[in-house]
Amino acid sequence: MTALDILRKRVDQHGQATVARELQLSKAAVSQFLSGKYKASTGRIEERIMNLYGDSDKLICPHQEKEISPMECAQTYERAMSIGLRATGNPETLRQHHACQHCRIRS
Repeated sequence: MTALDILRKRVDQHGQATVARELQLSKAAVSQFLSGKYKASTGRIEERIMNLYGDSDKLICPHQEKEISPMECAQTYERAMSIGLRATGNPETLRQHHACQHCRIRS
C-alpha cells in the first residue's frame, strides 16, 4: 500500500482535519497531496505518513516506550513543543520536549 492509499483510507475514517493535525500539516497541504496538486517535494510527507500509519493504527513512542495512537502522538508533540524549555520544574516534560524534537516518527 502506498502512502497516498494509506492517507486516503485514514482521511475516510477520521476526516481531513484530524489527519492534518496528526501529521502536523495544514488541511490545505493534505488536500493538495490527496489531489496530486502538492507542488513541493512529497518525500517528507510520504515518510511521515508511513511512520505514523504504515503498519497499524498504533505506533510505538520511542520516548515513552509504549503503544499510542497517532492522535496521542500529535497531542504529546504539540504539548511538548508548546511548553518546551519553560518546563524547568518538570524534568519529564523536558525529556519529552527533547525526545519530540528529535523523534524519527515526526521527522
